[in-house]
Amino acid sequence: MAGGPGPQPEGHCRRQTLDAIRDHVDNGVKWHALPADFPTWDRVCDFFRRWLRHGLRAEFHDRLCVRVRRVEDQSAEPTAAVMTDSQSVRSASAIWARISLRPGAPGRSR
Repeated sequence: MAGGPGPQPEGHCRRQTLDAIRDHVDNGVKWHALPADFPTWDRVCDFFRRWLRHGLRAEFHDRLCVRVRRVEDQSAEPTAAVMTDSQSVRSASAIWARISLRPGAPGRSR
């Protein structure tokens, strides 16, 4: 038999592992403090770290955002809008005109 026996079967239900990750993220507890009805903390932590290594956390986040936007009857991709008014532009330029980083210059001291 070339190539070995193949991957080992998972020792725990994947749903329990996902629930443990959700509990960890939602409650902010340490891995060691997971409740006893979940798989052992080291298995759950290893599973989560595999997700991070493969970039799945970002992919899950993006997919969830698209689903939420569709449920809310919005386009799948958000549209960005920059709202500025003349007052904020004027005040920002006035602030930078008054502040100087040169030593001995009038204005705010550092």
